[in-house]
Amino acid sequence: MNSVTIPWNVRKFHELPYQSYFIDCDHYHKSLYLTDLSWISSKLICLGVCSFIEDAMICNKNKDALHVEILCQIVSKNFTSLNYDGEQFYSHVRQFIESNQDFESLSVLPEVKQKWIAFIRIERLWLKPKNMLTMNDKVETYSYDIALSLNCKGNYIALLSKAGQEICVWDIERDANQKY
Repeated sequence: MNSVTIPWNVRKFHELPYQSYFIDCDHYHKSLYLTDLSWISSKLICLGVCSFIEDAMICNKNKDALHVEILCQIVSKNFTSLNYDGEQFYSHVRQFIESNQDFESLSVLPEVKQKWIAFIRIERLWLKPKNMLTMNDKVETYSYDIALSLNCKGNYIALLSKAGQEICVWDIERDANQKY
């Protein structure tokens, strides 16, 4: 199921962060609305970048909210692409953490840092169609940098690789029915 067919509860994404802030404004920056990457990704997909930035700006004066500043940097730097396709959020977070070797030494809340680093350690996709390989083939292995679900009619996934300098588009419905 792609994001076009998901019936988002838009009101939930608008109101829950603000209700959380008004209930406990001192600990809002530790709430799942600003620490849970899956919530943030869903919010970006549903409402766009500006709505997330509004949530983040509420607690911008809190000195313990370095993780919120980092998220705002990631989202602001990639504003156009995330507004177009919020599903790219995970790729941008991964790229930020991998490109900043000093991320582990930053004064980000330890529980937030642990969740994000655990997320980054998830294996990348390694996709190669089985019917294109033979026993004698030497397979060049590299990972894809970004995997995107394309929001269009049908179920397509686009894979982008800087190392292999290629873009692959997969028709999931067609390829899943093929026998290998």
